[in-house]
Amino acid sequence: MNSRDNTLRIWLTTVLPVVVIFLMLSLTGEAASCYLDMTEVPVVEYCPASSSNFSRESRTATDIEYIVIHTVQGSLDSAVHTFSSPDLGYPRSAHYTVGISGEVIKSVSPGKVAWHAGTSQLGSGNRHESRVLNSNSIGIEHEGYVDGANFPTQEQYLTSAALTRYLCELYDIPMDRRHIVGHEEIKSTKGDPGPRWDWDYYMNLVRNGSREVPGQPGKTWTAEIKGGGTLLGSGLLAAGAALAVLGFLNASS
Repeated sequence: MNSRDNTLRIWLTTVLPVVVIFLMLSLTGEAASCYLDMTEVPVVEYCPASSSNFSRESRTATDIEYIVIHTVQGSLDSAVHTFSSPDLGYPRSAHYTVGISGEVIKSVSPGKVAWHAGTSQLGSGNRHESRVLNSNSIGIEHEGYVDGANFPTQEQYLTSAALTRYLCELYDIPMDRRHIVGHEEIKSTKGDPGPRWDWDYYMNLVRNGSREVPGQPGKTWTAEIKGGGTLLGSGLLAAGAALAVLGFLNASS
């Protein structure tokens, strides 16, 4: 076997398995620490929620019909810590949390059901008028307090709107107020995102905001991947390709 074959063998047996493992962990939520998820726009840091705080059952892209906007009533760190804690008296999680500086933390992959909405009630005539909305929605938390003088920040508006637009295009969610709702609008005991949240401004950003990738001037994005199992399929495909190539190399050596 020549040096090129040996280099390929080393890459396939060391680097590629790590990539596949990270792809699998991004779906199962069992990673031990945070890492950047380059598959999302904006790029997010993935800090997995404890498996006791969300449903491990997968859902399809067509199951996802709504985006629910929340306020943490606390810091970004407190939200991440809460979602990753396995011994909560009241298990809960959201898919994403947007920090005051515009950073985004993902705690649960959209292909899984986060527990952020509970028993909810949508507007009259909606086919999900009264039900547990978790199974059909993506939850986005925002660092801060509903009565905070500086909440939400401009950075939060811009990043959250870009994330929401991306998710709407990815999962074919209409960009309207029937499908993008506040927690307080679906559960009468909640008060977030609160009176300081400018819905007209936010929805304008969602519909008409820049398609420029944050932090990369001139580079635009398009949400082309459909379906909750895309990453899993890619991971299995990569693993299968690796095994096939390794088998070929072994047969050739």
